[in-house]
Formats: sequence, structure tokens, C-alpha cells
Amino acid sequence: MADGRTSDTSSLGRLCQETAGHLLADLKAALTDVVSGRRNFATLLHQVERVAKYAKRDHKASLESAKSCMQSLVRQSAPFLYGNTGFRGMGWKRLYREAKAARNDMAHTGTEAVLAELRVTALATVLLEALLNAARGDGVTQLKHVMVENPVCAHPWQTVADVRRTMLTNDFSVLPLRDGSSWYTVSAESLAEYLMKHKDACLGKTIRAAWTECGRLRERARTAKESEPASKWCGELPVIVVEDSVAVGIVTSFDLL
Repeated sequence: MADGRTSDTSSLGRLCQETAGHLLADLKAALTDVVSGRRNFATLLHQVERVAKYAKRDHKASLESAKSCMQSLVRQSAPFLYGNTGFRGMGWKRLYREAKAARNDMAHTGTEAVLAELRVTALATVLLEALLNAARGDGVTQLKHVMVENPVCAHPWQTVADVRRTMLTNDFSVLPLRDGSSWYTVSAESLAEYLMKHKDACLGKTIRAAWTECGRLRERARTAKESEPASKWCGELPVIVVEDSVAVGIVTSFDLL
């Protein structure tokens, strides 16, 4: 990251595609974790502040000092949300001001803390759109822009109880599963169906043993390259993003919202 000394102020707020892509993935993961209750509000706030530092190109930047750069980022990459962010009819300037004030009031509790979280969450949602558009410089949303990177995978040797626990604690609807050179998926729906039929007696079985009793536990997965357009896979999700035989990402319907 640059130290903030630059003579080209017009470039502030602009992010290269690679940087925007990484920030997008981290911010989206943080937002999902906060909404699902897996992480606290401070995690999301940290990722919003990271975007501010990169937008200003200054690792010491704060939400206040990066205000104009964040404004430029949204105006350049998500202009349709600048005048109305969708949060109570607020424009970007007002929402940013209120979210910044909430950041300075982290010591508050109760209702004020809830309102602070709502504002920062709304701000993060606008930033997601801006980062997505900045990442797709050619105007095409590729799978790498929307996928969940480095997905947790299920393995044939794991027990049903282990896979169930992974899904519950992480709020996953589907897990990639590799068997030999082939890719499959284990869905929460198929696992629930299996558990309803076999009850607790099946929890100690391996996934490999379980799918002989319930073929749906191992459904053939669609695979794709991260450079492929996301629009190509609408209606065909989930898809596992594979590079050099390694699952580098997974895309579900949720990731395209």
C-alpha cells in the first residue's frame, strides 16, 4: 500500500481490479459472518476501514481522512447508489457521516449500538456493489468476483456428525466433496433427509458409507474456471470453481444476490 503521498489526486478512490476483488471477498465474508451471528460488529467495521485505507492509499487512513476517497469510489463504481443508498432514503454522504459517527460511539450499548450496526451494515452493502464493479473492469462479472474463496470441503472419510457440525456452525447450505478425481457436493437438504430417515444411528458413519444408503448425499458437481462469466451459470448453481484440480472457490445462489 502506498504511504499516501501522491500528486495524482484524481486517482484516489480508484482501485485496481485485483485489489478490488480481494477487498470485495473479505468484506462480503465479514458481512455474512456478522449477519449470521458468527462474528461481532467490530469485524465488519475493520473491513470497511480497510477499504478506506486502500481507497486513500494510506495505511494510516481513517474513515474521516478517507472521506473524499470513499465518496469517489462510490461515485465512480456505483453511481446509482450515490444519491439513494437504499437505507431509509439516505444518500451516500449522510450514510457515511452517520456510520462514521457510529464508529466513534463504539462504547455505546443497547439501542444506539444496534443503530450503529445497521448503519455500518448498510454502508458495507453499498461498498460491496462499488467493489464488484471496480473488480470487473471489462464489465463482465466473473466467477472469481463472486465466489467464496478457499471453501471448506467435506471428505469421504469424515463422519456424518462431523459434516453436520461443519454445516451448522458455519451456516453452509452446501459443501464441495472430492472423491478421487471427481467433484461432488453434499447439500444441507440431502443431509437433513438422510438424518430424518436414519436418526442418530447414522451419525457415526462415514460419508462414504452413508452415500451407499442415500445416493443424494453425493451429487455430481458442476465445475468451472474462475475466469468464466457468472451469468453463464445462473440456474446451474452451485458450481465449484476449480484451478489445477484444487477447489479455489464455490458459488451458490446466495453469492449472486
